[in-house]
Amino acid sequence: MIDVLKSTTSGSGYRTGFWDIQADDPGLMNSLMEIMPDAIMIKDTASRYIRINRAAADFLGYAEPSDAIGRTDADSFPEATAREYFANDQLILTSGEAQINTIVQIRSADGALHWSQMTKIPARDAAGGIIGLVCIARDYTAMKQAELTQALLAAIVGTAHDAIVSVTTEGRISSWNHAAEKLYGYTAEEAIGQLVAPMVVPPEGEFEMTELLRRVAGGERAALHETAGLARDGRRFDTSFVASRIFSANGGVLGTAIIAQDVTEQKRAKIALTEANTELDAFSFSVSHDLRAPLWIVDKFSRILVEDYSAHLPEDAQQVLQIVRDGAVQMGQLINDLLDFSRLGREPMRLRRIAPRTIVEAVVRDLSSKLDARLVEFTIDELPECQADPVLLRQIFVNLLSNAVKYSRTRKPAQIRIGALVDETASKERTYFVKDNGVGFDMANASGLFGVFQRLHSAEQYEGTGVGLALVHRMVRRHGGRIWAEATVDQGATFYFTLSGPGTSGNERTTPEWSKGNGLTDPRYSFNADHPAPGSRLP
Repeated sequence: MIDVLKSTTSGSGYRTGFWDIQADDPGLMNSLMEIMPDAIMIKDTASRYIRINRAAADFLGYAEPSDAIGRTDADSFPEATAREYFANDQLILTSGEAQINTIVQIRSADGALHWSQMTKIPARDAAGGIIGLVCIARDYTAMKQAELTQALLAAIVGTAHDAIVSVTTEGRISSWNHAAEKLYGYTAEEAIGQLVAPMVVPPEGEFEMTELLRRVAGGERAALHETAGLARDGRRFDTSFVASRIFSANGGVLGTAIIAQDVTEQKRAKIALTEANTELDAFSFSVSHDLRAPLWIVDKFSRILVEDYSAHLPEDAQQVLQIVRDGAVQMGQLINDLLDFSRLGREPMRLRRIAPRTIVEAVVRDLSSKLDARLVEFTIDELPECQADPVLLRQIFVNLLSNAVKYSRTRKPAQIRIGALVDETASKERTYFVKDNGVGFDMANASGLFGVFQRLHSAEQYEGTGVGLALVHRMVRRHGGRIWAEATVDQGATFYFTLSGPGTSGNERTTPEWSKGNGLTDPRYSFNADHPAPGSRLP
């Protein structure tokens, strides 16, 4: 065996040492066969197994190595595979040329595919004639997977938009991807081997960079870090990067990986946004004071004319004054809505665990006090808890329920249902809905439903400023949720929105038993104008 393995470097002149060992010292031969982890298969010129070791028996599917004697690959592999293996054996036996360390994919007896490093050596007798074949197969699957993984990582690094740089423990660059070349202006050949700090940051930032890499190499976790970057042409830019240690297979620290990106434009946009918000605040102040003052004058003096001089005015003049007053009121409401819309994106969120049913009950009570003799039936299903800002969640329900009441006023009775889609597997998200039997709308015209000043019905038919649903959309989005609607003309509409499920920390509270609905019309939320008490109808 030893002689055969040594002879692999001498072309086709293989000697008979293997057979000499087998004949002269069978015990040594047995030991060599069994201690080797590689699969060893000895075949005759007809590709029949003469001997195999334990590793080969396991691979070929034999209980004992002796079970394979006299058998061929056809006894262990599918017909097509066995033919392929036989043809390869015969090629080597005919040519006398060995195949050394060939990487092949082979299928074991159990059908599993393996990568193998295969060596096939023709064995010769004392006269030089070929009398058999020695096959040595080493499992290469783990190595192949490692090669594929390394190739995949190399492809990711090579095509990444972020600069990815690896640094040795001495602070010298060991790899430099294409994005790093574009960002800093140095080619990989120019960068590799250089100290990283002087190449990527200006002089005043070198100490900070070196110190940060030292701390990361020592085990400190580096969060997103922002600093000034320096390009080859002297250009400075804002950059953010993260750094983490690179480990060897045995757990030793090889160096540090840096992922960096140019955030100059993002910082400029952030500054521009801050300036825009400042201007918006100034505009809001102007609207709330400068515009309201003349509007108040119009409303006040037109009211004086109506109240004190209506008897002296012709009927058409009185109608004109009323139009002026109505316009002033509508303009005031529009100003209020726009101010609410502009403030909404800047108000801090105060998230907490909430039982929405309590909020819905309060909103329904408030709406009931503003209705005349209308008959409206509310159905409140069970509403699971969620994580939300209570003020914003109340406003969401106020706007959606007010819309439902408004657009169902031609129905007798109007029917409005508040509920949730039950999905116990979706514990991280709650889906609520408000459904009415009102006039509905055509879904073909619903693309701008949640835009500011977007209306699907004229102001003459239904009052409003066209801001209410835009406010709802913005409030839901601030919670990280989604909102959509489904409707049919003259058959009502349903508005759905999602919120996060209840958190596990903070001010948690549970839903009281009395507030858990059963999906039926809740008699406590049918009111009568004269008797707004539990058990009566909502007007």
